[in-house]
Amino acid sequence: MLTNARQKMIESIALRDGEVIISRVARELGVSIETIRRDINAMCAQNLLIKVHGGAVPAQAPISEAAYSQRKKTNNAVKGRIGKKAASLIKSNQVVAISTGSTLEAVASHIKGVHNLTVLTNSLPIGEALSEMYERGEFDGKVVLFGGQLHPTERLTFGAAVAEQIQNYFADIVFISAAAVSENGLMSTNTEEGNIITQLMSSGSRIVLVIESKKLGKRSVYRYGVLESIHAIVTDDEQEISEDMLALFKENNIELIIANR
Repeated sequence: MLTNARQKMIESIALRDGEVIISRVARELGVSIETIRRDINAMCAQNLLIKVHGGAVPAQAPISEAAYSQRKKTNNAVKGRIGKKAASLIKSNQVVAISTGSTLEAVASHIKGVHNLTVLTNSLPIGEALSEMYERGEFDGKVVLFGGQLHPTERLTFGAAVAEQIQNYFADIVFISAAAVSENGLMSTNTEEGNIITQLMSSGSRIVLVIESKKLGKRSVYRYGVLESIHAIVTDDEQEISEDMLALFKENNIELIIANR
């Protein structure tokens, strides 16, 4: 197959599926992984694709989230329910890691009735919220806020310094977020956040994804993890979860926890 024809097929697959998985497309087209990798590099240079871990997504239709300042103001009642349900999984004397995002802030705000916690986070709002709760006598424990480069809009720290600090800790439970989840894994809209979530996941015994139901079965830009790496999902009942996603959760032994209305 000629290069131009192969790249046209790769572009069609990207638009059809929302992404290109290098190993899968190599099998489908009957060529080597290195050939597909070279094709993707060339197509990225033409702004047809955007690289992600293990493949690429179409540049024409990247899936994105609103800015943090906007997300913070939306769906607060739903996020509150999810956060309360997720926080109920925490037990006294645990080390708990909490990633970034407005839904995870709701988890932090509902940490009550447990004692002697250590909370690890790279989220400034979560650190601030727990500090205020401590002053009011609502939070019994300490907070480790990982220092590093400050993201200008997302209010999180990231970079090599954060990753190095995370390696010094082990968490009993890690709460993570995602912009989208599909059969292709856990996805974020930016690599900085995704890379830190990956580091946090490697430091934990039990990984819990906290996510709004509207993000299930969707795709985003950067894949930072696979479904089999998580143990539970806490979500809401605002939207029906597809049979395909339910089957994937069952196949990967993921506990599904619904925060009912």
